Amino acid sequence: MSTPSTPSATGAGAPPPSQAQNPWPGLFWYTEEQAHLFFGREAETQELLRLIQRETLTVLFGRSGLGKTSLLRAGVFPRLRQDGYFPVVLRLDYSSQAANPVEQVKVLTEAAARESGNDIESTQDVSGPETLWEYFHRVHFWGPRNDRLAPVLVFDQFEEIFTIGSRRHDETQILEQLADLAENRIPAVVRQRAEASGERLSVEAGTPNYKIVLSLREDFVWRLDSLRPILPAILRNRFALGPLDAARGIEIIRNPGKEWVTDEVAQDIIQAVISSRQSEVLDSATEEIEPAYLNVMCNELFERMVATGKTQITRELVVAEKGGILESLYERSLLGLGDSVREFVEEHLVTATGFRATIPVEEARREHISDDDLQKLVDRRLLRFEDRLGTRHVELAHDLLTGLVEKGRERRNRGRLRQQLIRARFRAAIAGTVALLALSALALTVLYWLFYVHPNVSYYASFMRRNGSYEMIGRLSTEEIGHRAESLRVTRKGFRGEVQAVEAINGYGHLIMDSQLDSSLFFPTSGMSGQFCRLEFSYDEKGQAVYEIARDMQGRIVFALNYAPAQAGALKKVGNVRNTRLFFVVGADGTTLSSGDIHYDSQGYISEIQFLSGGGTRMTLGATVIDQTNSKLGVTEQQFLDSNGDPLPANGGFVAKAYVRDAQGELIQTTFEDASGKPVPSPDAVPPMVRWQLDKWGNQIEESYFDAANKPAFWEAGGFQRDEFTLDDHGSLKEERFFGPDGKPIAQKGTGCYAYFYERDQSGNGTMKGCLDAQGAPLNYADAGYQRVAFQYDSSERTVGNLFFDRDGKPVADKRSIGTQYPEGCFGWLWGYDQNFVHTNSVCLDANGKAHDPAQLHDLAHVSHEVSFDFDRAFQLDQQLVAQDPTPGYRLDLEEAALTADRFDVCQAQATNTLDSELNPSQIIVRDALLLACQYASGNKTAARATLVSLTGRVNRMSAGVWDFDGTRYYLQTSNHFQAGSDEWDKLFLSLQKGDEKGAASALSQLQPLLKD
Repeated sequence: MSTPSTPSATGAGAPPPSQAQNPWPGLFWYTEEQAHLFFGREAETQELLRLIQRETLTVLFGRSGLGKTSLLRAGVFPRLRQDGYFPVVLRLDYSSQAANPVEQVKVLTEAAARESGNDIESTQDVSGPETLWEYFHRVHFWGPRNDRLAPVLVFDQFEEIFTIGSRRHDETQILEQLADLAENRIPAVVRQRAEASGERLSVEAGTPNYKIVLSLREDFVWRLDSLRPILPAILRNRFALGPLDAARGIEIIRNPGKEWVTDEVAQDIIQAVISSRQSEVLDSATEEIEPAYLNVMCNELFERMVATGKTQITRELVVAEKGGILESLYERSLLGLGDSVREFVEEHLVTATGFRATIPVEEARREHISDDDLQKLVDRRLLRFEDRLGTRHVELAHDLLTGLVEKGRERRNRGRLRQQLIRARFRAAIAGTVALLALSALALTVLYWLFYVHPNVSYYASFMRRNGSYEMIGRLSTEEIGHRAESLRVTRKGFRGEVQAVEAINGYGHLIMDSQLDSSLFFPTSGMSGQFCRLEFSYDEKGQAVYEIARDMQGRIVFALNYAPAQAGALKKVGNVRNTRLFFVVGADGTTLSSGDIHYDSQGYISEIQFLSGGGTRMTLGATVIDQTNSKLGVTEQQFLDSNGDPLPANGGFVAKAYVRDAQGELIQTTFEDASGKPVPSPDAVPPMVRWQLDKWGNQIEESYFDAANKPAFWEAGGFQRDEFTLDDHGSLKEERFFGPDGKPIAQKGTGCYAYFYERDQSGNGTMKGCLDAQGAPLNYADAGYQRVAFQYDSSERTVGNLFFDRDGKPVADKRSIGTQYPEGCFGWLWGYDQNFVHTNSVCLDANGKAHDPAQLHDLAHVSHEVSFDFDRAFQLDQQLVAQDPTPGYRLDLEEAALTADRFDVCQAQATNTLDSELNPSQIIVRDALLLACQYASGNKTAARATLVSLTGRVNRMSAGVWDFDGTRYYLQTSNHFQAGSDEWDKLFLSLQKGDEKGAASALSQLQPLLKD
């Protein structure tokens, strides 16, 4: 029911509210006590709770500002307590004077137990150091009702172990002990201790009575992959927290604030947050809602309402608050405080590398910051106090503020340099020669700042990889970039410093997603589109690039590439090759898509790329190895080889490509070659040589094809020999025409179009494409029946819809769609994408531009941030895991994934190839249970009966808790293959999961009738 526009909840004579009634925490997180105020995340709470209960280890990740901590504390923690768990928040102190992180975990766990009123029971006395695995198998926790509780160890802001934690020598120790704990693996040091003493282990492994949750920012998820060798579970149970839509944003406003906010004003707040976020210079934004940002707006509006004596948040207050919300919060928080307070915040609370720092309050006092000033900053919600092991610390209220603090620090440093310069000039006028020397020293400081610190932006035509970083080619002037279809905008630290970011822009100065920009290693797999417009780089202390992040128009991660993890010891020298470095390609959801080795030649250029896992790539056509030959202008040749180093015969005849480039590094010719170096056609019958003619700005204005004898050749698939382009003043395509080998106009194969015309918006995006005849008159597509198509784009510059029109400009259906499930055909389409930027679904439009099936629009509105479980995708990922590490455990994973993906042949092959001698008794039961399901679903009942007999015998000797069958059970409940007897299958896998011997035996006996012929 809609709330009326006029105030009614408080009444005309109601007293104004007080600040104590403010239900929005701003940049602070929601606490467990504020669970009744926490809205908009019910689905995420239920799903995350299910994942935590399902597995020992759960990884929660998302962008800063999405509310990971609030989801845990106010959403999940109260429900965990109801289910026999007690949560332990572990924010480890990595300062040099802090205790060992392993000991911190124990101390914080016991403190959390006592705070919750729980008893702590130790099964034995311990002397000497003890691992986390021993501790959590030895120590038991009991609730007030004498029920045993399972601790849930929540490592909040886990990314700190990779940032400020990397300075400690014991970082590796805590990671290794966490791995042993998560895998329930007896630590090597414990085994060695037992073997040396000749005594039995003092504790037994058993089923772990604890859970672990790692919560971290999404841009650090790729770092978790380095833990995979010691912690395989790091990939299995992940939850990606996405932003909110407007409807759930309304819940955050109205549910706790219905006394003060009407429906209409709530809508105004949502729109103000969206527009304000888009105006922020710190980060790009979409029309999705970030809870932290929305909370800041609501908190500020409530304070403004209280300050003005109002009883309602009005539209006027919303308009007054609209703007750069975070920037306003930051500046208002520092009002009335001395310069020393600002300097303290900007120098001490954000590290030099841009991460939030947490320091003891005592250290702030040593910097002459009073307790009163600190309390004011906390009350104004800029800072927050954090108690760690009995010591009070202070830190920024949220990661979203780090960018503002860095900007303030940079402004202050610039001001300091200007003041130094002014003072130096003044002294020079007074002190003559002595002052001149001082000025020279200052000049050197300024020069260093300009050359290696101050951000510098320049433009280039192309690039090469050298020593793991970028080497730019073809410097461009301002005039040139305005006339080019594509240029690379490069941001460095100073004129000569490291490349920080590279962006692709068009001649309109607008970022573009479809460009030449790539990582030189990663080419999109079938799992994602791979489109991005910006690459960001990070370097180690030696100045070598160690990873890059690809982002789209809105700053969202498309993939991360860790191509030189020096901390993993990946650098090595091999023969004459300068070094070899390992790389991992990680998707937006944190999943490893591929990995391999990069070999560098003596000049530092990439000489070879070996893909170790992941699907094939668009460029390599399935190649395992790419050999490269380079020049200073770019790659000149690539050979595509199999895992044995032999040329790939499956490439349709060509196994190599040779490239010719101009002085700017621009590509002007590609030749497809066989193993002997002879020019041959490409797989889609493209003639052996393709050439491009460029205009004076470097834009392609002609593409033509030639045979092995260098004579004009006809491209059969395209239906032409030469393609000419007419461009606008910004280098964008206006018209495209096709010609035959004789130079006469010719129609494109399939469409029948002799030419196309293009119309564009002010950003350079193509808004219209139309078909023309040989004389340039409108012509209908031969295969589709329409004459032109109009396109729509989202904020990430992805095409999200189109409409078809005839020569008179009237809507018309694509004749290829007529008579399908839409008898009248589709007059256009709307498209949706998932969080991995994969096109997921299409909605057919009628002649009025409305959806034929309106129900599909609901799914379309959510696909950008909701991803349903895809069994086929899970199967592909498990195949990658097995390829990297073909151990029995992984093969059992693949067996389960194969079953859920209807790949019964793979399932049975995996089970057959997994020998009893490789497995423990529990794993053998897992294998036989999955094999039984595969054989039943594939109709092989004879083999299934034999497996049933074997499995029944093993079940009578089974141990407890053998496997997690949740994914399999879900599949069995929904699959047509298991409609008969689905309850029995469900009972079987549920009993095996619980270690219920009698229940499993009973379910097996009930399945016997299903296996009869």
